[in-house]
Amino acid sequence: MKIAIVGAGIVGSTAAYYLSKEKEVEVTVFDHGLGQATKAAAGIISPWFSKRRNKAWYRMARLGADFYQELVSDLENDGYDTSFYDQSGVALLKKDDSKLDGLYEHAETRLEESPIIGELSIKNASTLPEFTGF
Repeated sequence: MKIAIVGAGIVGSTAAYYLSKEKEVEVTVFDHGLGQATKAAAGIISPWFSKRRNKAWYRMARLGADFYQELVSDLENDGYDTSFYDQSGVALLKKDDSKLDGLYEHAETRLEESPIIGELSIKNASTLPEFTGF
């Protein structure tokens, strides 16, 4: 079976990786090299603070984020260098600090279904390392 994948972002690359492990599958990835979605959101795999009401979107995003560690583990088990991945936490910044308590409580309700969230805490901006940009 021949399968074409359009786009080599996180979704396309993940699909190509798993499909290429199948014996009867020939995978071709088409990508023009100019980043779109993954480039725009690189490293932002943290849907738990979203207040979007679309439950189907949230479920898809949550399961994708939850799956990421399994993907990295599978890559490592297949001998790939996974030093590119480092789960270091999430810093959520708001112009209005009064909104942080509500977001904290929101994420707390999602902790049971997604323990990958890890420890939640509210920090004062002065306790965070200085952001130097990308």
